[in-house]
Amino acid sequence: MSASRVLAVRLALLIAGLFAGLGLYLPFFPVFLAGRGLSPDEIALVLFVPIVIRAAAAPFMAGLADRRIDPALFLALSHGAIALLFAFTAFATGMPAFLALAALIAVLQSASIPLSDALTIKAAQNFPSLNYGRIRLGGSVSFFVANLAGGFLIAQLGLIAIPLCIALCMMSVVPLALPLRGLGGGVAPVEAVRVPLGGFLLLILVAAAFIQASHSYLYAFGSLLWNAQGYSAEMIGVVWALNILGEVLLFWFFGSAVGPRFPAFAFLLLGGSVAALRWVVMAFSPGPIVLTLCQLSHALSFAATHLGSIALLARFAPEGARSRAQGMMSAITGGMTALLTLGSGWLFEHTGAGGYWAMVPLAVVGVALTAFAFWRQPQSVREGG
Repeated sequence: MSASRVLAVRLALLIAGLFAGLGLYLPFFPVFLAGRGLSPDEIALVLFVPIVIRAAAAPFMAGLADRRIDPALFLALSHGAIALLFAFTAFATGMPAFLALAALIAVLQSASIPLSDALTIKAAQNFPSLNYGRIRLGGSVSFFVANLAGGFLIAQLGLIAIPLCIALCMMSVVPLALPLRGLGGGVAPVEAVRVPLGGFLLLILVAAAFIQASHSYLYAFGSLLWNAQGYSAEMIGVVWALNILGEVLLFWFFGSAVGPRFPAFAFLLLGGSVAALRWVVMAFSPGPIVLTLCQLSHALSFAATHLGSIALLARFAPEGARSRAQGMMSAITGGMTALLTLGSGWLFEHTGAGGYWAMVPLAVVGVALTAFAFWRQPQSVREGG
């Protein structure tokens, strides 16, 4: 097997380990918290605080990998600690304990996705034969499997299985990350690592953040809404897994996101437009057939937006500062998602599925900002957008 193929497999496995834990956390951790007696407002707070912390910590924590510590080593050390904290969460009681554990996890986890994306982009640029989307596919597949497994685990072992299995997923990152040490390149001088905080790059990141943050209500209370509609835990896992089916195909066929010819702006525009339509339909609590189509549209509302933003970041972020730029994108998206998650508890209690209406304007603003960014982009790169 060639060196580039070995590297691709290692990166795909790393991302798979990261996303397996997310595939359990996102649909089922709110259900675990509800099973421990937390109210909707308390659940929203336990979900909200980590998002705020991740948003605040992401630029600094990811920036460390540009200046002081190898990105792969950082991922290994941080996820060993995260695994222990999730194991403690399984036996915690009371909202203050859950809140404290969630806050500690959030600090350590804030750079996970930015650094894995930065490592993958670096590899794809060093080895042109590598395809970002097909490597990122490892995360989609593991997220899909975890969605399906989560419902089964709850049915067979009870709610305590969720934090314990998340802990195992996080621990798997340690041996997967260590062989990738050195991939991020040399540590850049501090004065060379300065991503602009304003201007065109910021406009791109904010546009993508509006679209991605519009998924907040689904992420926070989608499972509880479907549970209220009579879906079983196993079926909720299937409904979440539907998100991934179209995403897998999109990443496979359109995954060369770091290439200069990738139609990045078109993907952002498409992602935002589909997201707005998706939330309109979800607000009417559609039946199983229409719900299936809505979940499959995640391929566009999320995955197309993700590929478009990754391509634009690779195109416009300064060399030697891409980890920090990834952290900036996570921070902006996370900050918006945090505010929306905090309000989601009230929306869930008072409007139910009608809370999706609040997500529609966000996606529309994202589309408008993307169109403005396309108009503002430097003429020298317009052909690639």
